[in-house]
Amino acid sequence: MSGAKCDGRIGLPREESPTLSPVCLEYENGSISIHPAGEGKKIGTLEENPRCCVEVDITRGPIPVEDPCKGEMRYRSVVCQGTARFVEDDPGKQAALDCILRYRSSAGSG
Repeated sequence: MSGAKCDGRIGLPREESPTLSPVCLEYENGSISIHPAGEGKKIGTLEENPRCCVEVDITRGPIPVEDPCKGEMRYRSVVCQGTARFVEDDPGKQAALDCILRYRSSAGSG
């Protein structure tokens, strides 16, 4: 779904219950770049346990039907599982952020 207009969520394990949170993300060169806030529950959870999953979807709207109760949505989605890795070096952080900004700046066009 690289380059597509899509929404993403990260699934994180927690002792009390798993959590799913929306995130800014982009896929490029075999890696998913996510830019969470500099502190908070996502960062803390990933520091304790870097195992996570990412879900991305593209919603294309409803399929027209006469009976709305029998309606369906057009969408595509993918779920990936893996291990998060924090990018610590400034060039790496800049490259990941540039990737996200390229996607976000083009997502409104088209």
